[in-house]
Amino acid sequence: MPFDALPRDTDTDSDLVMLIQARECLRQGWCQGQSKRGDTYCMMGAVARVTGATNLSKGQPFRLLSLLGREINPQYCGTGIGTLLAAYNDNKIRRKEDVLGIFDKAIARIASGER
Repeated sequence: MPFDALPRDTDTDSDLVMLIQARECLRQGWCQGQSKRGDTYCMMGAVARVTGATNLSKGQPFRLLSLLGREINPQYCGTGIGTLLAAYNDNKIRRKEDVLGIFDKAIARIASGER
């Protein structure tokens, strides 16, 4: 195909794969109040799990969390991401489906070429 030789955005491809994997972690088991409880994860715990990161404040983990943050709050400007995601994930009215929905929106945004 004529466009096969064009460079691809490997960050976008990798981010998409990582978000899909993190979503799958949550689908299999979601928790509140902790990053990880047994085989269950919160939003940030799932990102840490699939990226292997212990520091979520830079690089790909931060980029992924920021993508999720923008789905929760479109006005998100890059600071306080941990607080934003923890507040969303741990809200007592929150359900697993709500959290999966945030991942679905972020995945769809990346897949459509938006960032």
